[in-house]
Amino acid sequence: LEQCRLSYLDDMNAEQERFAQSLTSLEAFACSFVQHEDLKHCEEASQKAAECMQRIEAAEEKKNLFNSREGLFDKEVTDYDQLSKIKKIFDPYYNLWSTAQAWLTSSRKWLHGSFLDLDAESVETDVDQHVMTIAKACKFFEKSEMANQLAVANEIRTQVSAFKPNVPL
Repeated sequence: LEQCRLSYLDDMNAEQERFAQSLTSLEAFACSFVQHEDLKHCEEASQKAAECMQRIEAAEEKKNLFNSREGLFDKEVTDYDQLSKIKKIFDPYYNLWSTAQAWLTSSRKWLHGSFLDLDAESVETDVDQHVMTIAKACKFFEKSEMANQLAVANEIRTQVSAFKPNVPL
C-alpha cells in the first residue's frame, strides 16, 4: 500500500511539474494579446481569446485537482499564484474581444434580421451587458495607455451607445 502511495505521489509531482511549465506557455499566450489592436481582425482575436479563456479555466480546474490531491497526501497546498496573475492580465483583452465580437454579430442580426425573431428581454440584457463590459475595457486600456486597444473599445462603446436608445424594443 505504501509503495502505491509513493508511486501516486511521484506521478502527481511529475504532473505538477508539467503543469507549472504549461502555465509559462499559457502566460505567453495571454500576453500575446497586446498585439491584437484592430477591429478588422475582431473575429480572429475573439476566437483566440475564447481559446485562451478555455485554457485558463482548464488550468484552474487542474490547479484545484492538484490542491485537493495534495490534501490527501498531507502535503502543503501549492500556491499557483502565476495562474491568478495570468487571469488578471488576460481579462481585459478577453472582455474587449469577446464583447466586440458578440456586439458585431448581435447588432447585425438585430438591425438586419427579422423583427419577429427578436427577443426584447434578451436584446436588452445583452446591450446592458455590452455597455458594462466595454466600459471596463475602456477604463483599463485608457489607464494602461494602450491607444490602439482603447480605440477598438471606444468604437464598440460608440456603436452600443448609438443603439441603446432603441432598447427596450
